Amino acid sequence: RRSRPPLLPGCLPDYWSSSPAVWLSTGIDPQFQPFNAYFGVSPAESLFTPSASLWEVLLGVAPNADPALSALAVQAVAAVAEAEDAGGSYPLSSAAVVDVFAGALRAGDEAVIAEATGRLAALNDAACDGKGVS
Repeated sequence: RRSRPPLLPGCLPDYWSSSPAVWLSTGIDPQFQPFNAYFGVSPAESLFTPSASLWEVLLGVAPNADPALSALAVQAVAAVAEAEDAGGSYPLSSAAVVDVFAGALRAGDEAVIAEATGRLAALNDAACDGKGVS
């Protein structure tokens, strides 16, 4: 597994990237779900290729020229997985996570992207307690 850049910390992204098998309770197959389609954005907006999967984005192996967008995308993928987890109690629905991601992306403002990344990272870190990871 290729390591993520230091911009992409968080135990929840690490948990959800540990194996596709941990996604079974979400009903999502991250290896075959295209990132752009799931988040309702175009490749021109996200800077991810049309074929980039949720899994590839989460692992940090999907090419993207913007590190800030990559950081937001990683946190958003982990948040979606947690929101869809059958046993989870994530404070946002997957639709709300999509809205946070797409709204920040379409704002096109570095401060808005950084705020959304920070918000999702904080929620993701708080969710780690229930996963037994730190």
